Amino acid sequence: MKLKQIVDEVFGDYKEAGMLLIFPECSWKCEGCQNKHLALLETKNFPDEDIIQRFQENPFTKCIILGGLEPFYNESSIDDISMFISHLIEAYPTKEDRPMLIIYTGYEMNELGNILSKYAFDALFPLYGNGIIKCGRYVQDSSPYFNNTLGVTIASLNQDALDFRTCSFAHKKFNIPNASKTSTCDPS
Repeated sequence: MKLKQIVDEVFGDYKEAGMLLIFPECSWKCEGCQNKHLALLETKNFPDEDIIQRFQENPFTKCIILGGLEPFYNESSIDDISMFISHLIEAYPTKEDRPMLIIYTGYEMNELGNILSKYAFDALFPLYGNGIIKCGRYVQDSSPYFNNTLGVTIASLNQDALDFRTCSFAHKKFNIPNASKTSTCDPS
């Protein structure tokens, strides 16, 4: 997987300690970006198996966070995410044992529908089972608020988080083309 960096332990993105995978590219759509400095880091290739082993060897981390710049920026990053999720499923055959997978994206919820359906994430995320998508652009000078789904304070009022375990990806907020409008999603 192409990444800028792996941070083995972070504490502010989820209610439990996590491993942060920093993605290498971005469209710079967030006003007042708080991650511009990450673009200066060298992009490296990290084998999925090595990432998973690093995670497994750390007794403190309980989740894997995909963020940094923009995980959904281009097809290459999206392919890397799909493959990584497949390797996590192989490493953790039962949903109950899989680590929480959290994706921090600057895309707004209504923009994610096309990405989720085009790349079959609307099927892959429920198959994985344990995960959250935090979506919404960072807005400079917006008021931060405590997000119950993540269990932490996030930067902007427009941002939200949706849990794979309680959310049907046909949910109208995702605006997935040709999806049923029924939902089991609790976006709180």
